[in-house]
Amino acid sequence: MYDIYLNRSNELLVVARGGSIPSAIAGSWRKQKRVVRTVSHSIRHDVLQHGYHRRNLAKRLIASARAGLQ
Repeated sequence: MYDIYLNRSNELLVVARGGSIPSAIAGSWRKQKRVVRTVSHSIRHDVLQHGYHRRNLAKRLIASARAGLQ
């Protein structure tokens, strides 16, 4: 199971359940109320290797919006 956090600049942080936010990326993260049971293979690999997975959701939303316009 995984805990999901978001911050003000639309970044997503995935941490193993009960894990803490790494001090290198500490900031104003807010925890989502749900716990996620399954994640993609790449996210699972990042969490196992680094202890967390982080990505910017804003870039992803812009790219999908552009793809929908074409």
